[in-house]
Amino acid sequence: MKTNLYWDEFAEALVTRMIQPSKGDAFLILANTSTNQELAQACHAAGLRAGADTQLMIYERIPWGEAAHFGPIILDAIRASRLILGFHSNFLRTDAAREALAQGTKILSTEPWDMEEFLVSGFLDVNYDAMIHNGQIVAKLWDKAKECVVISDDGTDIRFDLATRPISLDDGKLTEDGELDYFPGVQVTIAPVEETINGRIVVDTSDDVQGILRKPYSMEIENGIITDVKGGLEAIKMRRWIETRNDEKIKRLCHFTIGLNPKAQITPNLMEGERILGCVTFGFGSQPQKLDGTIGLSPYHMDVLVTSPTVYLDGEVMCDKNELNSTLGFVEI
Repeated sequence: MKTNLYWDEFAEALVTRMIQPSKGDAFLILANTSTNQELAQACHAAGLRAGADTQLMIYERIPWGEAAHFGPIILDAIRASRLILGFHSNFLRTDAAREALAQGTKILSTEPWDMEEFLVSGFLDVNYDAMIHNGQIVAKLWDKAKECVVISDDGTDIRFDLATRPISLDDGKLTEDGELDYFPGVQVTIAPVEETINGRIVVDTSDDVQGILRKPYSMEIENGIITDVKGGLEAIKMRRWIETRNDEKIKRLCHFTIGLNPKAQITPNLMEGERILGCVTFGFGSQPQKLDGTIGLSPYHMDVLVTSPTVYLDGEVMCDKNELNSTLGFVEI
């Protein structure tokens, strides 16, 4: 893959522009056995060049959907770090990661499998500042809006209140103590008021239980809870997965997210699909504490995509089929 030729350049930009370690900072890089090792080692070298106390730790890959269990070596390293770059998200649902964030550790996470090209192009080949600007506009609009409605040609029709919930602008840049961010950006996320979420979500391209779908399927949502999953084989697989978690929280819609990166595409890695400009993600299960919702934490989390919807805020179009409404202050990237 040609991106291997650019890992050094990419890693240098990632560490110096997005993580920004100071000399002597305890900087932990976490990778697993499925991570591109050239990428992990390039970031390790970039951290050392920046003068940080940089350590690279590699753990066995944990299959998606299984709860994460780590030994004391990795857990103690997480707690002791000032900065963490994670090339997988398993570790984020550990007590050690929560304790680290509470004490001010900054964490940047990504999952580069099957999206190495986007990891580079979605960062180096876009106007990143313009993307952040658009994310700030979305955050301001959501902060003022009362009701959001999402519809799609496939049949999605769901509405919910935004109220005064905190809004997370995930730009992939660590700027505040205790920050958890995802890379590459940009996404904007909010936890809708749970009991106001009603309607139908038609999952049209992928979810992170099954990957890319052959056919869409639908979820019926009442008061923020999945009451039915309809469709063919895809629906059967999703129902079975939900039932076998034995956790009622996995049925609860915990976040609403919109992607803003024009370089993102649908791939087997949902993390790239989530960042498609105008693509909407609905998350279920474990709810980040920073979103100030009512669901709380869970060992499980699951995301589904609606790729080209129309999003209305109090009746006004914010985004229509992957195009932002320029009259609201958005800029082209």
